[in-house]
Amino acid sequence: MVVADTEQIYVERLGEGVQVWAPAVAEKLADDLYQLPEVSPGDQSWAFAPGSVVRCEIQATGLVAVEVILH
Repeated sequence: MVVADTEQIYVERLGEGVQVWAPAVAEKLADDLYQLPEVSPGDQSWAFAPGSVVRCEIQATGLVAVEVILH
């Protein structure tokens, strides 16, 4: 059994009125590419669809999803 390499990243939440970042445990695919979980927690609306492959950058908040690569 192969265990996926996961890491906590941050995804922007939509509809909050201010910029809010939600933590998500994502599967690391390559240096800066991660796959989001298939379901967002609770009623959260993310800037990127659950299950998407996103590119992340290191920012003050931590590792932040900045671009969708594959949906």
